[in-house]
Amino acid sequence: MYYFKAEFPTEEEAKKGAIKIKNFLMEMGRAYRYWQANRRVGVWKDIQKKFPDVAEVIKKYVEYEMENLKGDDNNALAGFLIAYNPKGEGYVFSVKGKNVLYSQMVWHFDNWNPLVDYVKSIGGKAKWVSEEDLEPTDRFKMI
Repeated sequence: MYYFKAEFPTEEEAKKGAIKIKNFLMEMGRAYRYWQANRRVGVWKDIQKKFPDVAEVIKKYVEYEMENLKGDDNNALAGFLIAYNPKGEGYVFSVKGKNVLYSQMVWHFDNWNPLVDYVKSIGGKAKWVSEEDLEPTDRFKMI
């Protein structure tokens, strides 16, 4: 289970930010499903064309991994595309004051730093944590 908290300067900005975050997550989920259905070297170029907003946000992470994997863009995508699923286990998406809270069960090596980057680009700040890193307590308070 992963937990994410975005904070905005005002409650109104949090409400607007929540809409943008949810739309971004839906697009990321579509990109994830496309990747899973088309796993092969070269898929990164397809994702850049079909999902340009998502590709722009994850680009620095994917390209770094591609260097380490000697150009294997298929595996370089692993962990950077969130498999957004509003019907999935542990799904929470809500606005509480100036905060947007999101959680869901995901692959345990996911990296949600691209989502943090996206929130920064729309005027907020954010943090995330994996349940594997926490003691059993109120997880949203931990981040």
